[in-house]
Amino acid sequence: MKSIVPVLCLVLLALGVGGVGCRRQASAPNPIQTTPSEVPALTKPALTAWQQGDRPSAVSNFVATDWAAGPVFGPDSVLSLSEEQFKAGIQPVLASGAPTATVTVKALQTRMMDELKTMKQLVGAVAQAGREAAATNNVALARQHFESVQRYATTLNTTNSLAILRLDAQAALKLAQRELAALPTP
Repeated sequence: MKSIVPVLCLVLLALGVGGVGCRRQASAPNPIQTTPSEVPALTKPALTAWQQGDRPSAVSNFVATDWAAGPVFGPDSVLSLSEEQFKAGIQPVLASGAPTATVTVKALQTRMMDELKTMKQLVGAVAQAGREAAATNNVALARQHFESVQRYATTLNTTNSLAILRLDAQAALKLAQRELAALPTP
């Protein structure tokens, strides 16, 4: 069974890089328990607005976020886990050999991919708002948007994050750096 874990990680990684996303299943089992936190997740205001269809507020909240001020994701998010926490939660499920193990792992994979997809969309919307600001010669506003993406990506690009999340963070960081480099210098 131990040989399945690296394969599962590679499959999850390949799906994440390919941009595959799935709808979140409210009843999906959660074999991985996270530690509750009294500090609200930094993404909560932006994600709440995004999920309510309020793109301008979502983008504004994302840009206003101090990405170093606390946990980026809430304790109910798979994205809040470190790679070690994720592996520790999955290994007992796979080792159990229970008929529901595959279903449980697939549900967790679906949940993770849905959360990643939502964050990619939100980051993309922030970058697009920055491009729109740059197109109207509002360089200061454009810079705020791209620097926010840069800070978000830098915060996630740590060894404490899931490997797939670090890859997404590296892509977002490159995007922000490319867009910042394209702006005229003040």
